[in-house]
Amino acid sequence: MTGKHETIWFRLLWVTVVVTTSSLLATYGIMDWVFGIGGDKSYSGALVLQVGTVCSVVIPIILAPAVSYLPMRAQRDVERERIRLEKLALTDALTGLFNRRGFDLASGDFVARAQRRGDDMSLLMLDLDRFKLINDRHGHGFGDAALIRVADLLRRFRDVDGAIVARYGGEEFVCLVSASSERACVIAERLRSEISAANIVFGAERANISVSIGATTARAGEMPVEKMVEAADRALYDAKAAGRDRIVVTRAKAA
Repeated sequence: MTGKHETIWFRLLWVTVVVTTSSLLATYGIMDWVFGIGGDKSYSGALVLQVGTVCSVVIPIILAPAVSYLPMRAQRDVERERIRLEKLALTDALTGLFNRRGFDLASGDFVARAQRRGDDMSLLMLDLDRFKLINDRHGHGFGDAALIRVADLLRRFRDVDGAIVARYGGEEFVCLVSASSERACVIAERLRSEISAANIVFGAERANISVSIGATTARAGEMPVEKMVEAADRALYDAKAAGRDRIVVTRAKAA
């Protein structure tokens, strides 16, 4: 922050010097052209010097802040736009959650904090059951409404438990949280039951949905997050094979 302030003050000083010098030269030139210095004209060089000095002080005071503000404002606008585009690149447009890239980036810091505390981590993978059938029966608008509703429930869970949640792709969501396998079971069942109880409404279409959840637990830093994702995906497959609308939780094993 100090370096940023130093840059701003240096720029303001540089602009002031440039504007002062330009103003001084321009004022003397105009005064000499209008009034002349010596010769047959009645105005003396002393008057030109006095007026020129006053103008060369007043004009920079008026112009320097404005001239220096414009590039600083442009720089702030560019930085704001960069942050906006970066956020868009990490965010799922439909749900507002992290996308897969955003999840991958955020999970690195999450794992580092959990590792310092010596926590267990659980990764949950959720998949909406028979989502293609939902789209075919109720329309894609209803399918989008269902995804948004699931995202809202995950967002509330994120805000309470400090988890990282993301739309991982299609109708799949992931959730990374500091939790033992026992607590992961509780979390997964709570999410499953809340999603099942949610009444999805889109226009004249109303229906309930269900999710299958696969979860895996490992000591923080014991295995990469991508390996936990693979283990949770296998558990999710088992949950779907067992009839859907259920959870399967495993303990990940380091390779």
